[in-house]
Amino acid sequence: MEISIDQREERLFDELLKDMGAQVDRRVLEVGDFICSSRLAVERKTRADFEQSIIDGRLFSQLPNLMSNYDRVVIVIEGQSDENR
Repeated sequence: MEISIDQREERLFDELLKDMGAQVDRRVLEVGDFICSSRLAVERKTRADFEQSIIDGRLFSQLPNLMSNYDRVVIVIEGQSDENR
């Protein structure tokens, strides 16, 4: 499997994906953070970035852009809940 990773993503993903047998290509991606095939894109957000992208409206332009370019879109949100605040 070939996976393209956006240049702005953390380098740790290169080795993780290579260890799982993927071929990794780094470049600036127009949409998404990881392109897994001509049909599948992955957008990765930290919890804080996800919340901010809702507040500033970025998410509402990113998602339609991803969905118009790929049949399958996966959003990965990393972080912990702040329910205990």
